[in-house]
Amino acid sequence: MSQGTPPGQDPLSVNAMPPVSPQASPPSGKNGTSVIVIVLGLAFVMMLMCGGVLLALLLPAVQAARKAARTAVASNQVKQIGLGMHNYHSAYRQLPFTVTENTAGEERLGWRLALSPFVEGQSQWESYNNDVMWNSPVNEQVSIVAPEAFQVVNGTPGDTAIFVIVDPAGMFPPTPNTTIRFRDITDGLSNTLMAIQLPQQGVIWTSNINVTADEAFKAITMLQPSEKAILLMGDGAIRPVGYDFDRATFDALITIAGGEKIDPSF
Repeated sequence: MSQGTPPGQDPLSVNAMPPVSPQASPPSGKNGTSVIVIVLGLAFVMMLMCGGVLLALLLPAVQAARKAARTAVASNQVKQIGLGMHNYHSAYRQLPFTVTENTAGEERLGWRLALSPFVEGQSQWESYNNDVMWNSPVNEQVSIVAPEAFQVVNGTPGDTAIFVIVDPAGMFPPTPNTTIRFRDITDGLSNTLMAIQLPQQGVIWTSNINVTADEAFKAITMLQPSEKAILLMGDGAIRPVGYDFDRATFDALITIAGGEKIDPSF
């Protein structure tokens, strides 16, 4: 036996092998999870930021689309009023009075109520008591809901933004019980203003409230750039106009026999 070897121990035995250094343990999942959480958090923040930017970019487009939709609905309503006017004229050979006055000199129904049976407002017409004033408690129920053609878009059901322009030289004179026929409109129906829809100008639909030329034009000039007033011409055509509409053209459209020359492209 060689010297220096303990008795009974083989130099090739397992016990004689040099000790193996312990391997480093794999990293725990704690640090990795933290990195993932941070990344996800940053992604979420970025998403929120991008969403806010997208919302800011889309909001004007959404608002413009809503206004365009309201204008389209209002245009359709004004067309119905024009059709109702022509049907009324066919039935009675005249336009409705601006306002009707009884023999005692008391104002009764206005043109909107007179027109109501011709714009799907038969139920309102039948419920209205013409023996009392429009704002009498007896007629209060009729004021609550207007025929759809008169209603303000997205507004109170009993309000309207459709007016006639009361003018001595126009289709709707201020004097009660004044008869106007289409044959009186020598300027031509396509060149004469019959009614107007004015955004943000709601009144109770059964009222006798209308507008003068000055009041109507002032309302037009106060429109927002994206808003339109809708002109109803005597032939039933509609013309949207904005805040920059020309006053001289507007005045020429009101008269029924002024003989003014009007640019057809206005």
